[in-house]
Amino acid sequence: MKVFFISDTHFDHKNIIAYTSRPFPDVETMNQKLIDRWNETVAEGDLVYFLGDFCMRPKQNARRFRRLLNGSIILIKGNHDGKAAIYLEAGFLEVHKRLVIEHPERNDVKILLTHRAQPNPGADIALNIHGHIHDSALSGENYTGRYFNVSVENIGYRPVELRRLLELAGI
Repeated sequence: MKVFFISDTHFDHKNIIAYTSRPFPDVETMNQKLIDRWNETVAEGDLVYFLGDFCMRPKQNARRFRRLLNGSIILIKGNHDGKAAIYLEAGFLEVHKRLVIEHPERNDVKILLTHRAQPNPGADIALNIHGHIHDSALSGENYTGRYFNVSVENIGYRPVELRRLLELAGI
């Protein structure tokens, strides 16, 4: 089983294309390309941590889009996501506001998963994987640790594997 990360797909969000200069002519094309790239990358037995902002109108769309995506999904709620129950009913494994996981080979290395980057996440956190800022960069003196933004605009519109993130972060 491989472990992947992604955030901010914003399925069915027409205006996100203009807001973030996504390379798609319309929302239907965007939805299909995101689904295709996800399924080209993630196998049925894989796990995906989705770091927020899955879709517009979650009551109507969470189940629809979840059924089209490979793998099991754990959601870290974003500012556009609805109630946890909607996602659990749609087939997500778990829903969290934030979650700390361990490095797959070193249990002394803690990784914080959030939608928004956390300023000063703590001395025991080696990496904060987050989304929310799309193609923007973190700035400010409170963001001096290790951060990785997995908004789709930064990762080629497809999930990125944990081992690759750790390699890029030098962990």
